[in-house]
Amino acid sequence: MSKVLIKVKGLTKEFENRRKGFFSKRSSLIAVNNVDLEILEGETLGLVGESGCGKSTLGKTILQLEKPTSGEVVFEGVDLTTLSKAELRSFRQNMQLVFQDPHSALHSKKKVKWLLEEPLIAHDIGGRKTRRELIRDLIEVVGLSKEHLERYPSELSGGQAQRIGILSALMLSPKFIVADEAVSALDMSIQGQILNLLNRIKKRFNLTMLFITHDLSVCYYMSDRIAVMYLGNIVEVGPAEDVYKKHKHPYTKLLFSSLLTVDKEILNVDIVTKDIATLESDYSGCPFYERCNKKRDRCLMMLPRMIKVAPDHFVRCILYEEIG
Repeated sequence: MSKVLIKVKGLTKEFENRRKGFFSKRSSLIAVNNVDLEILEGETLGLVGESGCGKSTLGKTILQLEKPTSGEVVFEGVDLTTLSKAELRSFRQNMQLVFQDPHSALHSKKKVKWLLEEPLIAHDIGGRKTRRELIRDLIEVVGLSKEHLERYPSELSGGQAQRIGILSALMLSPKFIVADEAVSALDMSIQGQILNLLNRIKKRFNLTMLFITHDLSVCYYMSDRIAVMYLGNIVEVGPAEDVYKKHKHPYTKLLFSSLLTVDKEILNVDIVTKDIATLESDYSGCPFYERCNKKRDRCLMMLPRMIKVAPDHFVRCILYEEIG
């Protein structure tokens, strides 16, 4: 059985919602709602859901780039939410982020060689000669040449910039990487190359990865397990094969109904197709209630619990309570 590298417990992130108008009351919008999640050492956990469901916020909160409102993020036995700024800065060597837009993440006025060396300098790793040798060795791992080290980000294509972004994340030899929509800004012809690169470096450097995406096919291709997120809640999680082909939650079925390659008759989808909403702090029921064709009155009363429907496959829906 694989070791748990990261254990998320009761993780919540709320943002203040300032409504317009003098008499309007303030409320909180819940981006991440009491999430419990385990990420196993060496696996790729795919996190999928519509835009605005809280995927990126969850990833950033796990990395402590966003401070949680409540809850724990335990990394190899250490609760990151309890660390001081100095302790967390040192711990960040273990955790890195690959951004969605590579060009915006790279300093436009610095050459690539400086961008890659900067994190090593910041963490006082090696001398200049050692750092430069490491960079020259690793640049070829991501499919680029030493000539690219002398370029500025503006001189790189989107695919080349993302390769540099991935290499930058590798410089500190992390154990865990969050890839947040890492290919969504790239041309279709380049996406496959970057996905294959991420898989290669994961194996070569024995990485654990949280792969965040809105694309179900990409998520299935990359993931060992898949977690489905809706309005800050994990509504289904399980082995990639099960979630992709034997999904249970009405929301997961809605997501898969948008895939042209999936047989609609097998899915038997009849979901209310409203736009995604936002979850406010005073909401207590199932967040998918308004869009679900199988809703019950008691769905409004409380958030359903996670129910085991198969080995390692869990769903948050009252329709499966008799199984659990």
